[in-house]
Amino acid sequence: MKRAIGALVLAGVLGLAACTSAKNNNKTMTTEAPATTQAPPSTAAPEATPTTKAPAATRAADPAHVVRAYYDAINAGDYQRAFNLGGSAFTSSYDSFVAGLNDTSHEAVTITGTHGNVVSIRLVATHDDGSTITFEGTYTVRSGKLVAANIHKVGPPPAATPKAGTPITYPDGLKVAAKYLGTRPISETACCPTRKTDVDVVVRISITAANTPIDPTGAVVSLTYGKEGNQAEDVSDSEKGINGIEGPSKLLPHHKVNGLFGFAVPPDQVNHLVLTVQPDFDHDPVTFEH
Repeated sequence: MKRAIGALVLAGVLGLAACTSAKNNNKTMTTEAPATTQAPPSTAAPEATPTTKAPAATRAADPAHVVRAYYDAINAGDYQRAFNLGGSAFTSSYDSFVAGLNDTSHEAVTITGTHGNVVSIRLVATHDDGSTITFEGTYTVRSGKLVAANIHKVGPPPAATPKAGTPITYPDGLKVAAKYLGTRPISETACCPTRKTDVDVVVRISITAANTPIDPTGAVVSLTYGKEGNQAEDVSDSEKGINGIEGPSKLLPHHKVNGLFGFAVPPDQVNHLVLTVQPDFDHDPVTFEH
């Protein structure tokens, strides 16, 4: 019997190569052909298994999903889960984490973008009294947890364009003031205006922190002149103390810092000046006219 089965298998393998044998034994070819076509299903079956499991693993590690899960837990009152998902990275204890959410009734988060493990968000927090505060920034996610955040309060800058000398107060309480100190010849030690015939317009900027520390060394100050709004060149003069804002990179709440800024302006354009000040990276620019 075994010899007969072996003869059939051998005939099936050699059937396609020996055409004359195939003609004399058509029955053998028709019975062996299906055996060769049934082989692919056994190799194709395992390929379907990974494709059904991959999305679940990807979703669990998705940084945007972690951020949504964090806020879902807060809104559900599951503070322990929110603390485990990353709240522990932003406060010293679970109790202080919960205390920070006491007057918040809902937090609506919108994912505005992702870049690797960094998730950009916009958050509208609604307090128990119905008031809302909007925040923007980023979270960094690693191993399924929030590990770092750069979140700041946002709001429209003051609408008015005051004259220099009038302080501007942001919605969060931060104050910026500017005062024009007049003009002076550009000294030989100054750097680095192109035209030495210009005059040096000197401005003193004052920044007063609100309830949170800021970095005033990141302030950006610029000046335009003339009816066409030409950009003035910066003037730096260490001998005269015109070096911008110098001092600590962390300005404590309710503390003030001053800085002198110089700009090269044609002598006949000093009556058409607009100063723009951005006090730090988290606040929009404001302008002062002169």
